Amino acid sequence: MTDLLSTLRLSQYRNSAWREIDDAVTRETGVSVSWRRDASPCGENDEADAPQESFPSRGSAVLWACPRDLAPLALGHVLLDRVPAPLCLHREAGVEATAPLAFAVRVGTALTGTPPPPPARWEAPQLLEAMRAFIGAEGLWDATGCFHRAGVFSVKEGRLLVRAEDIGRHNCIDRLAGWSVQERVPLSDKALLISARLTASLCAKALRAGFRVLVSRSAVTTAALEMAARAGATLAGFTRADCGPDCAPPPEPGGPGPDTPPPAPVKTAEDSGGRFTVFTDVPGRITR
Repeated sequence: MTDLLSTLRLSQYRNSAWREIDDAVTRETGVSVSWRRDASPCGENDEADAPQESFPSRGSAVLWACPRDLAPLALGHVLLDRVPAPLCLHREAGVEATAPLAFAVRVGTALTGTPPPPPARWEAPQLLEAMRAFIGAEGLWDATGCFHRAGVFSVKEGRLLVRAEDIGRHNCIDRLAGWSVQERVPLSDKALLISARLTASLCAKALRAGFRVLVSRSAVTTAALEMAARAGATLAGFTRADCGPDCAPPPEPGGPGPDTPPPAPVKTAEDSGGRFTVFTDVPGRITR
């Protein structure tokens, strides 16, 4: 943890007075990522009349991230944001470090085989327990509160397969996508657990990664809801486990604040152990 934090002497105004404090500040580092294409982004086995999308054979970018476990981040970023082909994760790809903070990604041909598995059905108490364990586990945000976290949860196995933490919430999805490719684990039958708001940009990235069940501890926007509905995905927000008297209900639809949920949620599941709101679940993956 010490390699991720810097202790600085700072001035703090508190209780109507100034004081000098030593506080931990999170390190954020530039990460150089380059990529090259080995084949057409549409793959050799795609339909001949499939639209050919613009994909430069080479490119580079600089990401800003927490300087830990950077290879999955680099790989996931390229496959989700730099390869504008459908199902971009279903292809050969690799990543290697060229320097401590530099990575080269190779994007290969599209993979063929059986279709990705569909999501499993999820009982409401199991969903709450998964979020409780996910949010309650120790992590990088404990020292500074500066980190988001996201995780891949296997509903079938009833366990969290991997967790990613980073300063940027989009980085967390990139890290999970990179892990998925490295480990050859499809995300279509897994659930995304995330601490951040599900906005349109974050929802779009999660869908590109292959997730079809997205569960947030925070709010959901109308654009994310509509996007998930079009994709046939399940979207749940305001997922709070162990919700006691001090756990305030979410803002009413149309109320003030950035976390105001979109109107007409489908259903709110609530019991002594917590609550969550289902915004779209047309396939009925969360059992009633």
